[in-house]
Amino acid sequence: MSRQDEILGLHPINHHVIGEWLDYEDKEPTETSCIRVLSEKKPFDDAVIEPFSKNLIDYHYTSATINSLKKRFEKLGFKEFSTYYAQSRKLPRNVNTRKGNAVEVLMTEYSLAAIDKTDLTYSHRFRYNPNVDQSMKGDDMLIVDFSDEANPTIYIGEAKFRKTVDKAVLDDVKKSLAKDKMPLSLTFLRNCFEDVDNDKYEKLDDMLIQELSDYDIRYIGFIVGDKNAGKYVEEKWVCDNPKHVMLVLSLDEPEEFVKQAFDKAKTLLTETPEIL
Repeated sequence: MSRQDEILGLHPINHHVIGEWLDYEDKEPTETSCIRVLSEKKPFDDAVIEPFSKNLIDYHYTSATINSLKKRFEKLGFKEFSTYYAQSRKLPRNVNTRKGNAVEVLMTEYSLAAIDKTDLTYSHRFRYNPNVDQSMKGDDMLIVDFSDEANPTIYIGEAKFRKTVDKAVLDDVKKSLAKDKMPLSLTFLRNCFEDVDNDKYEKLDDMLIQELSDYDIRYIGFIVGDKNAGKYVEEKWVCDNPKHVMLVLSLDEPEEFVKQAFDKAKTLLTETPEIL
């Protein structure tokens, strides 16, 4: 078992989308790097874009909002429904925000599949963004595994989209994976379960009164870039945190991937919300 497997988990080869779409290579870890390079087995197509667009919808819209869209779609004409959709829009139009949100969702979905536990605690945080066209503050990803209730495991993630990966973006990610960094969004995560899941709310609340440094905290970096991203990260990445994994996904057309995914999400919401 590789160090990458021990910290995050096995590459999810059996996942219905990731396993079919992405290949991986765990690079030999050193004292200052632990890298998993992800690459496409085949160019992304509808079999990738449609399920990922549904992930985007799920991370941005509550089930109550989706149900309202379905009801309005049935009752209103196209013009009135378009107005209603615009008033309740949660998907960003800003290109940079789209890129940031897309890689956060992809990092979270990949990490959930790799950790592969049945009841992981995390948030669909973009549902709570008061300004949908601006990026949110806080941890890009925060997952808590309570399968060992006496010793929960915390996964903190930092995601970046850069078509051309450079030193500056590596430095940004490295700061977020510093071994003394504590989760910023634990209170936010707890509040997401208020009046929703009392058991998870209380478990997260208990964590707030403990020394977080006593917990098993694992750090996940995630960069999506062009076809040269993997090679660049492999050559330049340095991080002295022994509990980190650096994921890097090389795509031939990273910007087109984001565009197609958000365009498909909008189409599903505005033309066929009944299938969601």
